[in-house]
Amino acid sequence: MATYATAEQLAEYVADNGEVTLPGDADAIERLLQRAERRVDNVLGRYPDNADMGLKLDPESLEDGQSAALARATCASAEHELLVGLDYLAGAEDFLGAGLAPLRPPLRKSPRVLEELAGSGLLLYSGCAAPTPPDEEPAAA
Repeated sequence: MATYATAEQLAEYVADNGEVTLPGDADAIERLLQRAERRVDNVLGRYPDNADMGLKLDPESLEDGQSAALARATCASAEHELLVGLDYLAGAEDFLGAGLAPLRPPLRKSPRVLEELAGSGLLLYSGCAAPTPPDEEPAAA
């Protein structure tokens, strides 16, 4: 069962997008949301996986604004899958025929996921820093 977002939240999220048609089958929507959750987990950063849930975050342990951002990001990822297709997200190439590819193929990751998570404090990124060099002895003259 999907954890980050509900079918109702997804329906509300895509309501104004005329290019998106939700699957008519409740089980298909559930699978769509579960795939979207895993894609959101890949974007979040270096959280340990929650062994009980198989996901990185437990929405019940988050602040309301963070839970809402997580739900919107999940819905954005699901919407993106419906727009570009699961085959494309799985790595299939998009050819127009005769070996032609589109000039600007769609992104494999939804840019709206990051927009929905922005400012929530849920994105973890770490940088690398060079170690501080040890104090060197002055050269003998």
